[in-house]
Amino acid sequence: MLNKHNLATVAEFVGSDGRYKLSSINVTDRETIAMNGYYLVRVTMPKVADSTESLEGVVPFLLDAKQAKAIGKSIGKDEMASCALNGDEGGRTISVPNGTKFHVPKVESTFPTVDALMPSGDPSLVIGLNANYLMKLARAFSQFQSEKRSPVIKLSFYGADKSVKMVKMEAENDAGQTITALLMPERL
Repeated sequence: MLNKHNLATVAEFVGSDGRYKLSSINVTDRETIAMNGYYLVRVTMPKVADSTESLEGVVPFLLDAKQAKAIGKSIGKDEMASCALNGDEGGRTISVPNGTKFHVPKVESTFPTVDALMPSGDPSLVIGLNANYLMKLARAFSQFQSEKRSPVIKLSFYGADKSVKMVKMEAENDAGQTITALLMPERL
């Protein structure tokens, strides 16, 4: 069973702004995955107590990001889509609750092994940050730099219960201004 987070959310992270030209998301029996060389996003499958759908033989497969976005937009907030094989060519059919069926052709490509990229072992520091505040600050930093420069932010961590200091890597923008922010941690 797939929901809108598995499709539309993950598909947002596939695009032309990456180091690699991956235009598909990877659908497995446990999660959907997107990456572009700068970041990797994994969304686990929803836990559905009454589901009897078996994905054996159906997954893994690659799903075009544009099609994933379209399917994700057609799924309601609490709705699920089901997935089945579609003939012998390796295609799939994704059915959404309103009765619409999407034919997903087989994508002839391979997806990188992402488990090798995920850090293992104990982290050196764990801190909780409010995603909405982090997004607002990242957007402000991104808009602050000139178009000629990369919007790199330096994050300084002083402890799990201390604020995170954000500083623009280039000392000044084109107008000679600097930007610094503090983001307070959230309780874990």
